[in-house]
Amino acid sequence: MDTKSLKENLIHKMYKKDIQEILRINQLPYNIVDNNDLFIIKEDKPISNDALTVGGACIDRCDAQVSKLAMNFYFDILNPIEFAISKGTKVAIYVDTPIEVFGSDPNNFQKWIKLSNAIESFLNKLSELLDIKINIIRREKGIDILDNLVLTSNFDNNQLKGLYDMVPSQKNAYFSNELLLHFRRSICSYLPEYLSQYLSTQVEEVIVVEEFSQTKAIYKAQKINKLISSNVYIDLPSLSGKNRMHRSSHGKVSIFSSIDSYPQSDMFKEFINKIEFPNIYSRFGVNDFESLARKMEGLWDEK
Repeated sequence: MDTKSLKENLIHKMYKKDIQEILRINQLPYNIVDNNDLFIIKEDKPISNDALTVGGACIDRCDAQVSKLAMNFYFDILNPIEFAISKGTKVAIYVDTPIEVFGSDPNNFQKWIKLSNAIESFLNKLSELLDIKINIIRREKGIDILDNLVLTSNFDNNQLKGLYDMVPSQKNAYFSNELLLHFRRSICSYLPEYLSQYLSTQVEEVIVVEEFSQTKAIYKAQKINKLISSNVYIDLPSLSGKNRMHRSSHGKVSIFSSIDSYPQSDMFKEFINKIEFPNIYSRFGVNDFESLARKMEGLWDEK
């Protein structure tokens, strides 16, 4: 009989290694949350009045189109928002189009700016509906601040390669200078110094609520500034549970599609049923993630 929790089984299925082994090979000194919710790491530290909860979704694989955003977009922005509501902190959501990689072509760059504008409009409407201020942090608007911080931070190229690969691989091992710059800026974007300057307000403590695949970047930021804490949840899996939805070729569900209309593995069904955003559900008048997704469709300017 399998005594492992859902998150342990899913991590092994998606990453082909156990959680503890992944932490060990990446030299990540975290303790795993024992209770069987969707969080893997919770650094329960005292929260100050000036704490800022941050998080966001990977949006680089949608061809700059809202309609091609996968359901992990909702999951990844709602986790930090729900955390902030429950803990009474301020919240900020990253809109991190990787413009370092996509910005060399002016037309391509404008496509991603258009997507960023659409996401910002969506988040502003969500902010109104939830009656909580959602600060929005856009990569292209914080470049100058980030690059000043990058200059003062000692990043080794070899340590940055594979920053978001929790299991090292020799496949596609080439990392361009543009991609490494993206990684450097991503790490610095967690720093209180950056957030204070970007938001024009004093940020002392940062609580990062993001998916497991971001853990190495979060930890590198923590090594620069100890006032950053990690609250890491398991990535939304693909329909089969064999991959992260964000990176899956065939197991994605668009934000405008019904999850119920797709064949799903038992593990995926169990995962979806475990998603709990009680504060957000109550404000939307729903009881589950699928119903919430359908309600949020109305917050987009266009589908």
